[in-house]
Amino acid sequence: MNSRQKSTNFSMPVDGKSLRGSEEVGDVETKGGLIPYLMVILFLLILVAGVNAGEVSAVWEKAITICLSCMGVG
Repeated sequence: MNSRQKSTNFSMPVDGKSLRGSEEVGDVETKGGLIPYLMVILFLLILVAGVNAGEVSAVWEKAITICLSCMGVG
């Protein structure tokens, strides 16, 4: 193959095996179980608590101050 030709074979062998259909890759969809769902619920609870505590306006004010100071305006 000269330097101008490109290879179209995208499966790289690992220890003489192809990654397509191999058991080494595993089934990603079944891993994780309940933990990701609990993390999302925890995130939503903390988000709602922050909004109820009035933190949105405090964070917004700090973001405006930092942005204006980076531009040299504030």
